[in-house]
Amino acid sequence: MTGSHYTRFKIIAQAVGILGSAGASGGIITISFFSIPPLLLPPSSPPRQPKHTTTTTTNNKKPTQTPATPIRHLLRQWLYIYTKGMNTFPAIVTASALAYIYLVYYYALHHHHNRHLAALSRRLYLTAAVVNLSAIVYSLVFIEGTVNRLMELVRRYDDGSEEMGEAGTTSVKEDGERGRRKEEEKKEASRLLAMWGQLNVVRGIFPLVGAVIGAAAALW
Repeated sequence: MTGSHYTRFKIIAQAVGILGSAGASGGIITISFFSIPPLLLPPSSPPRQPKHTTTTTTNNKKPTQTPATPIRHLLRQWLYIYTKGMNTFPAIVTASALAYIYLVYYYALHHHHNRHLAALSRRLYLTAAVVNLSAIVYSLVFIEGTVNRLMELVRRYDDGSEEMGEAGTTSVKEDGERGRRKEEEKKEASRLLAMWGQLNVVRGIFPLVGAVIGAAAALW
């Protein structure tokens, strides 16, 4: 294979690595900023409180607001977003990392009469690959627990068993307990979704850093 072919593969690998990392980062972070917040919006027109009443707060914090969306649909929307992301971004991040690893191999074979520069390029591309793959490690270590709890709620509400009881089979007390439990679980789901969105932003930073390092290596 001629040198021109190797050069062409190098350019393709640089494009795949840098653009893939940047694209994955943008997509991941966009989910947190533009997809999750609308799911957590409170009712648009909450009932007004009488003037003589006051809202109870704890430690001067704002009262907790639950999303207007029913919990079952809220969880289904998150599951759709999560599944789409899982089917897309890990593959892009991995492909970008493999492109960077190919560039490490390329510069190990082609010194271009400057061993120091080739060694620097290898280190940069290897760092970019490791940073990219660190997004997956970060997900397993720091986000998996939140995802597992959300999945438990998804399974609980998936068949609608928690949304309503069979007619005539529950007492007023049981209905009240079910309603309180649903409200608490809705608050928990809202908290978990907000946490997942924040953790997801951090996850998106890894491929962004990988793209910056890869671009820096390409400019040497």
